Formats: sequence, structure tokens, C-alpha cells
Amino acid sequence: YTYNSYANNLVLETAELLNDEELTCESSPSLGSVRVLLHHMFAVEAFFLRRCQARQFALIPTDLSPLVDIRHHWGKLEQEQQELITSLSDSDVGRKIRFQIIDEWFELAVW
Repeated sequence: YTYNSYANNLVLETAELLNDEELTCESSPSLGSVRVLLHHMFAVEAFFLRRCQARQFALIPTDLSPLVDIRHHWGKLEQEQQELITSLSDSDVGRKIRFQIIDEWFELAVW
């Protein structure tokens, strides 16, 4: 988890060096802009956390428009991740979660 947090912060620090045009211009064949990529990264982490918590996931993309909002929400997400990690027992860590994305099923360990 420590490395994940470090890497996410490094990505955000680098993105903060970009101007708005650089953040929003098409630069990736898979996701489009850097901003869309950041939204995707955040959404994947938030989705997996909610699944580990046995909660529903809902994200409105416009909630994360300015980069400052992305960093703010990501900070709150990291805090929730840390709270989950510290609350897990040894048996909880290996517990499997099963979820569906579109029409494909996945099964992963909680942590």
C-alpha cells in the first residue's frame, strides 16, 4: 500500500506541472487525455475499495473536473484505504471478492 500511495502522489505531482491544455489534449489512444487517465485511475481504486467494503460504487465524473478536486478526493480515498487496511484481520486479507464489469466476472483477494 505504501508504494501505491507513493506512486499515485508522484503521478499527481507530475500532472500538476501540466497546464489545462496539456491535461485535456488527446494524448493516449486508450483513454484520451491525462485528465481522463487520472479519473480512470481514481475510479478503479475507488471501485475496488468499495467492493472490499461490500459497498456500492458510484462516481459522477464531473465531481473530479479540476485537478485540485482530483487530489482532494484522492486524499480522502487514501485515508479510507488506510482505515480498511488497518481494520483487516489475517483472515480478512485473503477473503475473496467477486464482481462483474460489463459481462465479465472477476475474483480477487481483498488485499
